[in-house]
Amino acid sequence: MNLTLIICAIVITVAFVAFVIEAIKTFTQLRRSAESIEILSMNANNRINTIDTAIETAKVISSGISSGWLKMIAGIMGLFAVKKAKQKQSENAEGNRKDTE
Repeated sequence: MNLTLIICAIVITVAFVAFVIEAIKTFTQLRRSAESIEILSMNANNRINTIDTAIETAKVISSGISSGWLKMIAGIMGLFAVKKAKQKQSENAEGNRKDTE
């Protein structure tokens, strides 16, 4: 009976040592994974910060469009277009007068 208890105690001790070794390996791998995830999250944070500047620029542009800057620019361009159209019309009229003479 003593021999059976000693063998059981040895088997349980070996199993416990194997469990502890596997637990240490698992926790080591978890630590490495956590460090990798931390590095990836810092990298992603930097990329998001660079995207934030583009988003802010888009906000400024959209607020400029909605505040009327676009309408003002379009109005100025329209004035130049009307002036250019009048010049072409006067040139065409002069060309028609010369053709009729």
